[in-house]
Parts: sequence; C-alpha cells; structure tokens
Amino acid sequence: MERYTAEQRLLIVKTHYQNGECYAQTVRRLVVRLLGWNNAPNESTVRRLMTKFEATGNTANTLSQ
Repeated sequence: MERYTAEQRLLIVKTHYQNGECYAQTVRRLVVRLLGWNNAPNESTVRRLMTKFEATGNTANTLSQ
C-alpha cells in the first residue's frame, strides 16, 4: 500500500517548485494549506521524492522483483 497517492505526490512536486525549491517551506505549505498535520510529508520524504522525480521524471513507485 502506498502512503501517498499519485495526485498527492504530484502536489508535493508542484508545491516544492512553487516555493523556490526550499524543502522546509514546502513542508510548511503542505501542512498549513493543503494536506494538514496528519497527512503532510516530512522533509526527508520531500527530499526523497524530489530526488526520484529529478532523476527519473516520475513519482510512481517501482515494484521490486
């Protein structure tokens, strides 16, 4: 089971770029305006997602074989 849906991951990527690529500001924006305290990712999750997105152009999880 995935923690974040495809739409939520896209929202995280968009928010990150809209906030000048600042991880802390991205998390604050997601907490305050978009996802709320219980659903917002922490900074390490945003970093990991952005690293994956910038390397592959995709936010989907790949299945291990």
